[in-house]
Amino acid sequence: MVLASPHRRATPEQLLSIARWTLDRFMGRCWLAVELLRQIDDEMWLHRLRQVGELTAIPLVASGDVHMHLRSRKMLQDVLTATRLGKPLTQCGRGLQSNAERHLRSRLRLAQIYPPELLAETLRVAARCSFSLDELRYQYPEEVVPDGETPASYLRRMTYEGAGRRWPDGIPAKVQEQIEHELALIAELNYEPYFLTVADIVAFARSRHILCQGRGSAANSVVCYCTGVTEVDPARMATLFERFISRERNEPPDIDIDFEHKRREEVIQYLYGKYGRDRAALTAAVISYRPKSAIRNVGKLFRAPGPVGLTAKVDRVYWVEGKAFVLVELKTRRANRTYLSDVIELSAQRVALMKQTGQEVLMHAYVVVQVEDGSRIAHRASLLSMADVDAWIERRQAILSGAIQPRRVCAPSFCSRCGFKEKCRTS
Repeated sequence: MVLASPHRRATPEQLLSIARWTLDRFMGRCWLAVELLRQIDDEMWLHRLRQVGELTAIPLVASGDVHMHLRSRKMLQDVLTATRLGKPLTQCGRGLQSNAERHLRSRLRLAQIYPPELLAETLRVAARCSFSLDELRYQYPEEVVPDGETPASYLRRMTYEGAGRRWPDGIPAKVQEQIEHELALIAELNYEPYFLTVADIVAFARSRHILCQGRGSAANSVVCYCTGVTEVDPARMATLFERFISRERNEPPDIDIDFEHKRREEVIQYLYGKYGRDRAALTAAVISYRPKSAIRNVGKLFRAPGPVGLTAKVDRVYWVEGKAFVLVELKTRRANRTYLSDVIELSAQRVALMKQTGQEVLMHAYVVVQVEDGSRIAHRASLLSMADVDAWIERRQAILSGAIQPRRVCAPSFCSRCGFKEKCRTS
């Protein structure tokens, strides 16, 4: 199913072209997404999409273009957008969203914005979304198996041919036993095409003299060693093949191959050429922001015109009860002090967002402001002194260890012991 979401600046001819292209390829399972975001041209945009829908018979459906779960995350959304654009916030202009409507709105609010028929169409779209993750199956390429061979027979032949090269004076009995054990488990789990695919990629790289090396738990496999995927001789160390493949886990192994970075593109193009761009793709790695990099990154986005020299130094990081307590020293010019609270707050949100664990991240910083004349003054933006921080850490650790009993304290503002802004339960 496809929801086409044309750009509002598209001309009538472009809108009609997009709709017809979508209809030709996804007839009966396509919609035109209507995003009403409290902009001045919402009514005109809805009218234009209705005209295109009447000409092409493509139904319209309400869509929210959601970028955040709460309206209050608009500032963080702007920070992420500025990071993607590589510009300070003051230079992003129309690259930032004009309002905070791209959040998860309530059904009552949506009913006040969208026509009833567009909301009713969302139920029909949802009813057709019957996909389940249980339907996913691993389907490996068949091109790696020559005619007249099965994946199992070809992997066995490749393994023993490689073993003959690895041990020209004869395969040791221990290695022979390990080969049979691994091949039996691989055959039981039907992973032969996976091993053959990886071996084919490595063989191509080495045929072009591209440096490559398998690493990780694959070094525990004598099959990987014999097929050239790894260069670690399992016979020289105590290996645990089940760390690499396990019947209980029932999932394919993870074989990591490092390629020479200057020639990695040649390997990528080989994959595209052999398997087609409809069957080969690049995957993205999700990283987590650390407090230091988050503060530096957010601080750059808040810089005013001219040099402000904002740098961050993380003195200590504590994790207590799943919450990060970070001591930070910022160096900046006096003119930039108004941004310090925003930098710290958004850095905390960014660390929590990127970790994606739902854990609260508390960032308390001891900020040192570099003044024009070279002197240094301390600035506290909802922050604690170093002595208070040390006392808080010591007391919390004592409470967690059971050395002392917590006492209940209700404080309307900052608690000098725990550092929470809201009312604390223990101090």
